[in-house]
Amino acid sequence: MAHSLEGVYLIPQCIAFVAGKGGVLKTTAATQTAGLAAAGGWSVLLVDLDPQGNAMFDLGYRSDGGAGLADALMRGTPLRPASDRRDGLAYVAGGPALDELAPHLALHPEAIHALHNALEPIADAYDLIVVDAPPRELALRRMILTAAHYLVVPSGVDRASRVGLADAAASVTEIRQATNPDLDVLGVFAGPVGANSHQIRARVVTRLGDLIDDHDLVLGTVVRYAPLIAEECRERGLLVGEYADAASRAQPWYEAIKTGSETYSRAAEGLAADWQLLVDEILARFVKLQEPS
Repeated sequence: MAHSLEGVYLIPQCIAFVAGKGGVLKTTAATQTAGLAAAGGWSVLLVDLDPQGNAMFDLGYRSDGGAGLADALMRGTPLRPASDRRDGLAYVAGGPALDELAPHLALHPEAIHALHNALEPIADAYDLIVVDAPPRELALRRMILTAAHYLVVPSGVDRASRVGLADAAASVTEIRQATNPDLDVLGVFAGPVGANSHQIRARVVTRLGDLIDDHDLVLGTVVRYAPLIAEECRERGLLVGEYADAASRAQPWYEAIKTGSETYSRAAEGLAADWQLLVDEILARFVKLQEPS
């Protein structure tokens, strides 16, 4: 159910994934969180509000290019989530049709509440609503943060990432002052990191805490850099844990080549463990903050 405070509206079980730059696992974090929560028995809705529409590759669904979502946000038509891929996980696809939203929001300032208005009639059907936000479309980001209760921010630790973090922080400050004083940062996490050393990972977490000047906000799990496995997952429309399960049951590669069967990387297990740990952290914080005070 939507919550209001002196004309301010939000969806209490909504988490937005927002990054100030690309290449920091934003979409993958959103889809992994949605998928693993659903696999754990939650009823979950994923909304892909990125015009790139890349969530379709992670989850393996067919996309309408964002047309249905764009209609709901600009013309008030009901959202019709699909749920044909995984038990407990519904989705609303993104894509290039969402490019129409920025000029629409510029002409209609009241449309900053459009996402809330679209989600509110269906929100009670879900334990968790995950929104994948675009990295640079600030008008869309404002609309998303006006509706969301919580925010997760992925980041690297290089100079470009510092700029991205400052950009995301500015959006949070702006929205808290203008439309959503209850917006809460659930956590910041680092990834991908091209090293598996525990010492290097710990150093990355410490450095990220130094960058944002708040170590309590930093999630302790660092996702390893594994581009080949990530690519194979998207080619198959599988989440990392699903890919790792399939790999554990598959023939060895030398046997698969003989029979013409699909081959899988056995190295996916470590990456799947990273994502499970990170999502566990995110959902633990979410559950704690959702509890009545």
